Amino acid sequence: MSVEFPYLYSSTALMCLMGSIQGALYAVYTVRDWNQWKLGWNLYSINWGLCLLLWDLCYSMKSCI
Repeated sequence: MSVEFPYLYSSTALMCLMGSIQGALYAVYTVRDWNQWKLGWNLYSINWGLCLLLWDLCYSMKSCI
C-alpha cells in the first residue's frame, strides 16, 4: 500500500472522521432533548482529567513519581 499511496494513515484518519460524524449525527437524532446534552462539571470530572494529565506526564517521562 505504501508504494501506491505514500500517505499511510490518511485512510485511517478519514475512517475515524467519518465514524465520528456518523456517531454524532446518530446521537443528535436519537436524543433530541438539549437538556440531556449539558455536561456537568462536578468534582469527579475534574479529578478524572487531572488523573489523565498525571498519567500522561508519567508516561512521557518513562517513570512515575
